[in-house]
Amino acid sequence: MTPADDPARGPRRSRVTIKDVARHAGVSVTTASIVLNGRPTAIPVGAETRRRVLAAGAALAYRPNLFARSLRTGRSHTLGLLVTTIADPFTGEAAQAMDLVARERGYRTILTLSGMGLSTEGQPDSGEHAGYRFVDGMLLIGFQLVGYAPFPEVAARHRGLVTAIANDPELPSFAVDVDAIAGVRAALRYLQGLGHRRFGMIYDPRHLVMRARRAAFDEFIGDAALPTTPGAVAATEAGYFEGGRVAAERLLALAEPPTAIIGANDQMAIGAIYAAWRRGLRVPHDLSVVGFDDIPVAHYLAPALTTVRQPIAEMGRLTAATLIDLLEGPRASSPLVDLLLQPELVIRDSAAPPGIP
Repeated sequence: MTPADDPARGPRRSRVTIKDVARHAGVSVTTASIVLNGRPTAIPVGAETRRRVLAAGAALAYRPNLFARSLRTGRSHTLGLLVTTIADPFTGEAAQAMDLVARERGYRTILTLSGMGLSTEGQPDSGEHAGYRFVDGMLLIGFQLVGYAPFPEVAARHRGLVTAIANDPELPSFAVDVDAIAGVRAALRYLQGLGHRRFGMIYDPRHLVMRARRAAFDEFIGDAALPTTPGAVAATEAGYFEGGRVAAERLLALAEPPTAIIGANDQMAIGAIYAAWRRGLRVPHDLSVVGFDDIPVAHYLAPALTTVRQPIAEMGRLTAATLIDLLEGPRASSPLVDLLLQPELVIRDSAAPPGIP
């Protein structure tokens, strides 16, 4: 019995080639290739011929062989998208925006997890995944873990055709980020205006971006000559939601606990709200909480989370668009300057004057 006759596997189908499409449409292979691959020509293909080729491709369910195309042209029109985790809402929104831009401009993305999540242990080799040998460039999200060397082989292979969101500054790439100092200062100024004087900060020290937000917190407290409480900054490596809970519980157990806590991201701030609830405290009546990111769930909490908004989708779009511009345009003689976007304070319900009834 041949595989074609095997009822368990079903009939084998040979791959539809561009020759099959050309034969079905009654055109030459060259014409079919021009239409299906978007190749520029001195004499444009007529509208009726183009319609027949596209209809034939659809009828035969033609799919281009990206591997063969990359060998022939040196371009696959595919981008590698490498992330540390898909559990983070920030990553999901940014990756979706990247993929949308790629599709709009005729590219596809290959998504791969680094394999390390929020840990630096076991330096992952996902960047050397076989598929990434055939992508035109790399998109990275979230590689700011302290002590982690982010795929130097990938950067070397793609000759600088790497763009990133909040990437490690040692990797030769173009990166889009948000001004952490401006965001933290805006949140603390708002809380100070509400009458707060005892502030707490919770963060994960494994992340360079969170370290920057913690440094901005320290700087603001010093500049404003506010009283400093020992233990008012709590570091945690317990994850985001759980880490926020653990760190906030340490702050709330102080002899003089803060009246306002700022989380280094929204998930940690949500963990702080949960910690307050477990202790019988009301947010914002007994404790004000502010986050950083403005992930979708922040709007739907009760109380809704006051937070520093990062333009996450815009960051993803700019990162992908820049990479494609680099691929399709003349290479600049000087390296690109990283782009620093400005955050926005979104005032909702989780912050109020201290001690309100």
